[in-house]
Amino acid sequence: MSDRDDLLTVDVAGTPVRVTHPDKVMYPSTGTTKRDVIDYACAVGPWFTAHAHDRPAARRRWVDGVGTARDPGESFFERDLRTGVGDMPTRDYTHRTRTVTYPLVNDTATLVRLSQADALEIHTPQWRYGPRGGIHNPDRAVFDLDPGDGAGLAECSAVAHLIREELDRQGVVTVPVTTGSRGIHVYAGLSGRHRPSVIRDGVHALADRLAEEHPDLVVSAQSADRTGKVLIDWSQNDGVRTTCAPYSLRGRLRPTVAAPRRWEEIGDGLRQLEYRQVLDRLLTDGDPMDVLLTPGDGGPSFVIQEHDASHLHWDFRLEHDGVLVSWALPKGVPTDTRHNRLAVRTPDHPLSYGRFEGTIGEGKAGAGTVRIWDAGTYRLDKWHDDEISVTLHGRDAGGLGGTPVAVTLIAAALDGDPDNWLLHRRRNG
Repeated sequence: MSDRDDLLTVDVAGTPVRVTHPDKVMYPSTGTTKRDVIDYACAVGPWFTAHAHDRPAARRRWVDGVGTARDPGESFFERDLRTGVGDMPTRDYTHRTRTVTYPLVNDTATLVRLSQADALEIHTPQWRYGPRGGIHNPDRAVFDLDPGDGAGLAECSAVAHLIREELDRQGVVTVPVTTGSRGIHVYAGLSGRHRPSVIRDGVHALADRLAEEHPDLVVSAQSADRTGKVLIDWSQNDGVRTTCAPYSLRGRLRPTVAAPRRWEEIGDGLRQLEYRQVLDRLLTDGDPMDVLLTPGDGGPSFVIQEHDASHLHWDFRLEHDGVLVSWALPKGVPTDTRHNRLAVRTPDHPLSYGRFEGTIGEGKAGAGTVRIWDAGTYRLDKWHDDEISVTLHGRDAGGLGGTPVAVTLIAAALDGDPDNWLLHRRRNG
C-alpha cells in the first residue's frame, strides 16, 4: 500500500499498475471491494486472456459499483479506449459511421488496468485479429440461451442439451457457460473457414428448427412470447456483436462470473457461480473451455531452458499467479511413462525471464549459458500444493517434439528435502 489510503500499486508480472480507491465497495451485497476485483483479475488472467486473446474488448463500467436492488448503480457501455488507462495492445475497427480503438486483453496487466477503470464486464466477439491486423473468420459460435418469465436455468439446461446433441452429430465440440446472469451460453468450436454472416445464419437456422420441434420450450425470434420458454439468441454471431467473455465478472447484485462448466453439471440444481468459486474450480479441475483453444491462443506459458552452468541441467518453468514457478531438472524431461525424473524446486522467476537466452556472467547466480530448449503454452489439468498436472504445447521444432506432452509434478520430498519433487510423464500426452 502506498502512503495514501486511496491509492495502491499492484505488481502484475513485473508491470506496476496503479489502483485508485481500492477499498471502494463494488458489490454491496457481499462487501466485495475494488481490491477484491483486482485480485480476481490477477488470478484469473492466464485463463481469461487465453479466450479473449486478440479479440477487441468492449467494456461495461460501474464507476460507483453495482448498487443494491433498491438503489442500483449506474453503468455504461464503452467501446472506444479512453486515455489514461495505461499502455495496452489495441486495434482499430471501422464501424459504419466511425473508427473505434479497442483494447485487446492479451495479458493480465491489461485486464487489471480495465478493472481499475471499473470495467466489471468485458465483452468480445467470436473472431480474432490476425498477427498483421487483419480480421480472421470466427473460431467459435455462441448460442445465447435467455429464459423468459417463468423459466430459468432448468429450462436453459434442457435447451443446451438439445443444441449439444445436434452438434455432437455434426462432430462439433461444445462447451456450456453459465452466464453469471440468468441463462447459459453454449460455445461451439469452428474451423475458421466461414465468415461471420455464414455462422450467424447457421446458428439462426438451428435455432428456428429447435423452436419448431420444441414449441413449448424454445423460441428463436426476439419478438416471440417467451413466457416459460427459452430464447435462443443467434444474433451474437454477427461480426459486430459481442458476448460477455468467459471468466468475466458480471455487474449483478452478487459477483457472479460467466463461468465455463462441464456438461455433466448442466441439469437439475444448476446455479450461477461467483468469482471465488470459479477460481477454486480452475485450480482444482482446470478450464472446461480449454478444448476450444489451440496452442497459439495465448494460454499460460511454459519454458524449458537448457542451462549449462556448473552442471548441465534444464530449468522447467510454468506461468502461474504472475510469476514463473520453477524447477531444475538434472536429467531433463522424462522420455517415457516408466521413468520419473528429479525436479528440484527453485525460486520463482519473473515472466520476462521466460524469453531469456544468453550467458550469465561469472560471479552471478547460475553463471553459464542458457538457451530455450522448448517453450509455448500449457493446459492446466490440476494445481495443488503437492501435485501439479499440465499438458504442454511446445514449438514445432522444440525439444518436446512438436506434440502435446502431459506431465505431473509430485512433491515427493525425496531424501527428506521438501524441494525434491518428481516429474512424471503421463499417457495421452
